Amino acid sequence: MKRGREVAIIGVGQTKVGEHWDKSLRQLAAEAIVAAIRDAKIERVDVLYVGNALSGELAFQEHLGAAVADFAGLRTVEAFKVEAAGASGAAALRLGYLAVA
Repeated sequence: MKRGREVAIIGVGQTKVGEHWDKSLRQLAAEAIVAAIRDAKIERVDVLYVGNALSGELAFQEHLGAAVADFAGLRTVEAFKVEAAGASGAAALRLGYLAVA
């Protein structure tokens, strides 16, 4: 069996846990993205996978990947919203893993 290359998470970021009624979905996502890029000490991102199951219903935003990428300063980066109900975040992480491997 052919093995893919080894994959590692080199940076993480998140918004502070709490209520953020004064911030938009794009602002919250951008905070986490910028923090992860800073933590990874990288300057370039190749692709963005955004895990979210309810952006269409709750924020009327179906093109969340592109909206978040643009707001986070990643306008030229390919961006996708990954929807898998309660497993949306894990599904987005898996797609990122597979893209690197």
